[in-house]
Amino acid sequence: MLKRMLCMFSALALCVSAGAALAECTLEKVGDIGNGQFLYNSNLIRTNQDGSYAILNVDGKQITDKTYVNVDSGCGYVIAAQQPGINTTGAFDEEGKLVVPFEYGDIEFLTPEWALCYKLKQATADNYDYQTFSKDTQYFLVDTVDVYNMKSEKIATFKRENFKDAEVVNGMINIEDRADGTVKTYDAAFKELGTVDYVFDDDFAPSYPETFKKNGQEGLMDVDGNVIMEPSFYMIYDFNGSEYAEVSDGENEGLIDNQGNVVVPAEYTNIERSFYLPYDEELNHTRGYNAAGYFGVEKDGKLGFVKAGGEVTCEPKISKKLVDFNGASAVYTDMEGKTHILAADGVDTVLEGYESMYCLDYSSGRLYKVTDKDYNSGLIDWHGNVVMPCQYKGFSMSSDGKYLLAEVDWDEGELYEIRYDETVTTAPAGEATVQKEQSVQEQLKTSADAKLDGHAPQASNEAQNETAASADNAAVAALLDSAALLLETDAASAKPILDSAASLLSADHPAQSILKSAVTLLDADAAANAASVKTLLDTAKNLL
Repeated sequence: MLKRMLCMFSALALCVSAGAALAECTLEKVGDIGNGQFLYNSNLIRTNQDGSYAILNVDGKQITDKTYVNVDSGCGYVIAAQQPGINTTGAFDEEGKLVVPFEYGDIEFLTPEWALCYKLKQATADNYDYQTFSKDTQYFLVDTVDVYNMKSEKIATFKRENFKDAEVVNGMINIEDRADGTVKTYDAAFKELGTVDYVFDDDFAPSYPETFKKNGQEGLMDVDGNVIMEPSFYMIYDFNGSEYAEVSDGENEGLIDNQGNVVVPAEYTNIERSFYLPYDEELNHTRGYNAAGYFGVEKDGKLGFVKAGGEVTCEPKISKKLVDFNGASAVYTDMEGKTHILAADGVDTVLEGYESMYCLDYSSGRLYKVTDKDYNSGLIDWHGNVVMPCQYKGFSMSSDGKYLLAEVDWDEGELYEIRYDETVTTAPAGEATVQKEQSVQEQLKTSADAKLDGHAPQASNEAQNETAASADNAAVAALLDSAALLLETDAASAKPILDSAASLLSADHPAQSILKSAVTLLDADAAANAASVKTLLDTAKNLL
């Protein structure tokens, strides 16, 4: 179990290139909010009312009639403390319904279905699980851990000596026993299914669709064994519960959905993932492939964009090493030192007159916060158009990406609904849409037939396979060392490095699952989970 910081409000101190634009952004003001901001990964607003907090929805309605001394959020729930003290924290849903009573020191939602609720007791500096960050630091140990399944409320209780860690894998929960190190898998009714090696193993919780192999190619089948997609690719990577999975034809990468449809043909070096998408409550993260209908792709070391089905909206043209990929756009600096936004529809905008710019969380790369020389904040869209002038203190966005809260002053805010004009017009000159001569299904069949005829790239012998695997492992180990250093200074920056490391490993490599669990922890709370992620990285390196 991690050493965690315990927050308790108590005496314990607790210029645009030619071409028309797509999806221009407009804001419609829907209300005024005093001294508030959106809760992390939530569509609810926390407002400060003389030192305590009320929770409002985007209609401005207070969802409970109480205020709280401390408020957090997780997986669509509000975690709050009604009063100062150790075990005073509970949780309620976005409608204000109480789902966990106010009797815990900490609550951790693993998924919208599963939560771990910790009761704490006083401890000392030489043996503790939590500490306050006040002047007079106090220490606490976990006394008991209650396991909640939100469909059936509390279903199990563990003493600290029998609980070390837990992970939810495909709807089932794996719990590690501190006493003997065993990890057991339980279903939603908390029936024990069996023992696994690690808390992130899916031995008793396979994900669907599932891959199967025939004639050297992989296809998909559902939970009942029905074929969803005939074997058509050299490899299909994990869906990990999401809508998409990367695929390989043995040389290039593509993307399919969970119905077996080819979303991006296997014509690229890599399919990019963004970390700025709207929050996915079920998967508990904001990363994914589909950014407002666009998919980032890499070819010959350059970044481009396509739409579902393979329609090229921006030919790969900027070195991947030079860009920061944000979903439906990317940012890069040219040889003259000028900053550009490259939009997914091909519009390339040179930005001038700003001191800094940051992609807004949950915006899919379509909105950027900018600051002027006086550090006032404004908002521009993915084409550089001014959405809000630089006259605000800051911004926060709802996790669904549909509402913006602009801070006018410390006690004054304005709430806006975000709207996009989704009318498609012509792309810029030189960036015309590429029409495929074959349909997606025809391309898929051609690719599959070629591999069945023996034309797919194959390693010449086992020695070549082992050499390639060894080189990949060395590259992964180097990436893990770099990520470990970042965990000490800027933990969130380690996420893309770990994603890159995982992409170098085969889908069945045990270290890949560990790295994906590490990324999930960083998504949840990078700073708080840095130590735990470091432990996972050490485990992954031992498996290389």
